[in-house]
Amino acid sequence: MRGSAITAQRLTNQQIPCLVLWLSTGLRNAEVIGLIWDCVRLDEGELVISKSLRRDGTIACGSN
Repeated sequence: MRGSAITAQRLTNQQIPCLVLWLSTGLRNAEVIGLIWDCVRLDEGELVISKSLRRDGTIACGSN
């Protein structure tokens, strides 16, 4: 328990929304990392998951 409290204290204000998004949606790590603002549709309340980060550091689009 103490270890997780220390980890939570080290998160920056920019990292917290990503953590909440990841935990609340079930997205894969690579899908969260691949998100850009074009993927966010605030008016519709939607996220478009069309990209993910590959192990080699490249971005995979669509079903590639």
